[in-house]
Amino acid sequence: MKSISSEAADQAPNISSRMAPGMPSRGGNATRMPVNIKGAPVTNRGYAMSPIIGLVNIDPAPEWARTLYAIPARPAAQGHETHVWLGQAPQSSSTVPMQDEKRSITLVYHGRISGHHALRARLERDGIRFASEDPGETILRAYQAWGESVPEYIDGACAFILWDAQAQRLLAVRDRLGTKRLYLAEQGRGFILATDIRTLLALRNTAAEPAPQALAYALTLGYVPASTSIWKGVSKLEAAECLVWDKVGGLRRRRYWEPPRTVGAPKHAANWSEVFEDALDRICAPGEPVGLMMSAGLDSSSIALGLHRLGRPVKALTFRAPGVGDESTLAEALAQHLRIPSIRGSSIAQEDLGILVDEIMPACEEPQCHAAIVTSYLMCRTAAEHFAVLLTGDGAEETLGGYEWYSGDRGNREVRPSLRRRLRDVFARKRRPKFHASSLIHRHVLDLRPSMLAPEEVAELLAPSGVGFTENDMLAPLLASDVPTMPQRRRLQRLDLVTFCAEALLSKLHQASTAHGLELRLPFLDHRVVEWAIARPIDERESTERKPVLRDYLRGNVPDAIVNLPKHGLRLPWSRLLPLEDTMRQIRDGYWVRHGYWVKDVEKYVRPREDAHWRGRLWSLYVLERWAAYWLR
Repeated sequence: MKSISSEAADQAPNISSRMAPGMPSRGGNATRMPVNIKGAPVTNRGYAMSPIIGLVNIDPAPEWARTLYAIPARPAAQGHETHVWLGQAPQSSSTVPMQDEKRSITLVYHGRISGHHALRARLERDGIRFASEDPGETILRAYQAWGESVPEYIDGACAFILWDAQAQRLLAVRDRLGTKRLYLAEQGRGFILATDIRTLLALRNTAAEPAPQALAYALTLGYVPASTSIWKGVSKLEAAECLVWDKVGGLRRRRYWEPPRTVGAPKHAANWSEVFEDALDRICAPGEPVGLMMSAGLDSSSIALGLHRLGRPVKALTFRAPGVGDESTLAEALAQHLRIPSIRGSSIAQEDLGILVDEIMPACEEPQCHAAIVTSYLMCRTAAEHFAVLLTGDGAEETLGGYEWYSGDRGNREVRPSLRRRLRDVFARKRRPKFHASSLIHRHVLDLRPSMLAPEEVAELLAPSGVGFTENDMLAPLLASDVPTMPQRRRLQRLDLVTFCAEALLSKLHQASTAHGLELRLPFLDHRVVEWAIARPIDERESTERKPVLRDYLRGNVPDAIVNLPKHGLRLPWSRLLPLEDTMRQIRDGYWVRHGYWVKDVEKYVRPREDAHWRGRLWSLYVLERWAAYWLR
């Protein structure tokens, strides 16, 4: 196994050190430094940390690109008038691309490959030989064995770009659930790929501009769905999507995986403990130090129990959140019951919101209009003081149907939504009765985001941008992933997994964790767990209690108080800290109005006397303004 290195290394084949890209000097000449002379990548136990870059047929020449990011001195592959460069951005020490012995296949990857030892053993049984312990070599060897089908064999939160010089083919892949981002910008006869938007924007020839249509999605759905991007001329690969390019076929996209479309016998083990603990076993290596974000809820309690049964070392991190159902004392009691050491993190205090939001914005490659980004950011900030790797229960609500709106009959629920939530739903339906009654998907969107601006309001707000935005436009990304033939509960779970979860929840977690150099692992979003959960027949108990499968798993193994605890959630009222007049002044005087994207009369979309959800609308407008103040200055 060879890596691309400097010309000196090419002239001396016995030099095995990898050469990492360094930051360019002020004179524009990139520097290089050797890292890890054994040839293993700089990773966090198999987690490739630096963003990856791929360029195909881009002018100007790579020397220009090297003044911004030190892509290898020679093209990774060249021939038949096709020019390809692969590299990694130098935010931290990392490897340059990996190659096979013949320098025919070149690979860069970003993220973590789960269960690669089992796949490696399978390939070795088929006679394939490995030259290093690098998890990325598993991708490379799997490609040698299975070609373009390789994404179907790779597990984990990982994006990668691979170039096959012999076939003159490029393959770029985003992971199944969409944990990592992979951006694409076409330019002339070529294109640029990157997992980091700063890298991609720096390598383009054109000025970075926001896409008004993406703003419309942010104001309605609260996030920018794939394959759209907030940046004009830039798209995102969708979750579980791979991009293939060659000279004959050009750019082609295809889905290599999706959650089940039918309900029946689960594809994997019928026993929850088997499939769940198998997922934990793949993402937590024996002896690997990891932390667990722990409340007394069903999700983190199940992770704690599973790790305990597997004998995996873990430390629990608990938080105090006064006034919103503090569960820290009960969580610490559970940790003691399972003999798990625990650390009490800082209380989730309501810091100076303006300073805090501005602190978060550099991490937000795209606007995130759900206020939960603030809580996630604070929790990751504290967790990073203690851990490099943190497990969380995120994704369990979508995978196991924990949200109350998945049920068609809310009135018979044993664990009913809070009074505040029920009042919010009532106000949302009264404000938009026609919208709410239009279809199941209309109702679901309003349940998820009752403070959304209506599509016709967004079209009016964005009129100076020339954007025509309708209900059909807003719902198009959701309807493209909808499976109407499924039972309602599984249908909505599946829809949320491939839309809201991939582009809002995971985007929020990615932004919050990478801002602090923290790796998050999400066992409830292991694709085998998702397949098992979405394919299983509906249990009649699901209409009267949340996540009965987890209650059964925990019952008899943890105190009954944990099993029977109603769900509180950690929703801090950040939007209530926004002062109306001062916030509206910032929005009126801000980027979007000054540059002709929004109408000047923005106050009419925030009416405290007429709309119970005015604070949520104010939050969306404010966050978009602070995002623009950082990214578009």
